[in-house]
Amino acid sequence: MRVVSLDPEREITLYADQPTPMYITTRLSDADGGGTKIGRSFIWEEPADPDVASQVRQMLQAVVFAGEGAIKSVFDKPE
Repeated sequence: MRVVSLDPEREITLYADQPTPMYITTRLSDADGGGTKIGRSFIWEEPADPDVASQVRQMLQAVVFAGEGAIKSVFDKPE
């Protein structure tokens, strides 16, 4: 992975070439109540082989869910 765009404290875009070329952008913005809203976008080249494309979609879905959990654990306030 490499950083291709950075707006400190607001947005970062990463490029990865494995398992398929993709861009991952994470945006931070103010939320109601003084919190932080986090938005993430994924753009990737879908492999031509349908079986490989299905595997890549499943893998990216797992990465998205794991990333959401990790981000949430960092920003959640302790009760």
